[in-house]
Amino acid sequence: MKKSYEKHMEKKKMLAGKRIVGIDPAKEKHQATVLDEEGMQRGKSFSFSVSHEGYSEKLWKEIGKILGDYGTEDLAFAVETSCALWKTLTDYLSQRGYTVLMVNPVRDVSLNGVNPLTTYHSRPLMNHDFSKTDPKDALLIATNARNGNYTVYQHFTPEINKLHRLSITYEKLTKDRQKAIARLRAFMEEVFPEFLNCIPVDIETSLYLLEKYFLPEHFRSLSVYEEELNVRRISNGNHGTETLKKLKEYAQKSIGSSVY
Repeated sequence: MKKSYEKHMEKKKMLAGKRIVGIDPAKEKHQATVLDEEGMQRGKSFSFSVSHEGYSEKLWKEIGKILGDYGTEDLAFAVETSCALWKTLTDYLSQRGYTVLMVNPVRDVSLNGVNPLTTYHSRPLMNHDFSKTDPKDALLIATNARNGNYTVYQHFTPEINKLHRLSITYEKLTKDRQKAIARLRAFMEEVFPEFLNCIPVDIETSLYLLEKYFLPEHFRSLSVYEEELNVRRISNGNHGTETLKKLKEYAQKSIGSSVY
């Protein structure tokens, strides 16, 4: 806890003396708000289109109106990492030499028993309004960053980026598989609960059997002789005649629902 607190304070210290532009990404237009060195809002919130003109002209024109002179050393950008809408902008700003801070839409990290502000949970604190308004969120994003609730954006090589995307895809596929298995398990608990007492639902042998049989009435007609070789081969000898006979036996007296 002490290390987490110290790290959090270091992140706040890193922004000392910097002005922060909070940006709420969207598909067509990003919304931005500027905070001064003291964390107070400067000027009005503004939007700029997700386009070459918006990035290279409108954004800098509006910041110039609000701040006047500024440089890469005293200005940081805080961008909420919702969906994939932030990626082109963070890369663009980073390549221009600016410090880019990524603010998560949801945080559950606790420091000294106090949860850091988040865009969603902080919104009700302003005007007691739960409604979604881009100008308000842009301000909250900048404030969250000022409070140290951010991750510094880093520009990696194409190879590292590919590995990162691969790991994210793998994680998503793993979660999808776990959800699918949970749904399958819930279904079997309803229609043939005894199946789960005989064989795990998430192994290849089960998936093979459930592709051909899934209701007790189906397993009653299962041919042990015809399926024994297939099951033994798929399970590398872990399942065979005994497993199939148990399934047929369970199917005869199953308490599973018959509504299907």
